[in-house]
Amino acid sequence: MAICFDISLSDRDEVLNRLRKRYEQKLGELGIAFNAKRLAEIVGIYYPDLREIANRIEYEFVFA
Repeated sequence: MAICFDISLSDRDEVLNRLRKRYEQKLGELGIAFNAKRLAEIVGIYYPDLREIANRIEYEFVFA
């Protein structure tokens, strides 16, 4: 699963919020069930490592 987009914000909280929303949108479009609270935790823990975020999402939501 590859999810790519540009981040053009300087406020860390705003970046995390937009990143979480974008992942929620893409997971929904792909028909992948996910836990929004856990998704927010993953983004908060692993940001700014987008590769690790994608790996964790894939592990926890796609292959679960």
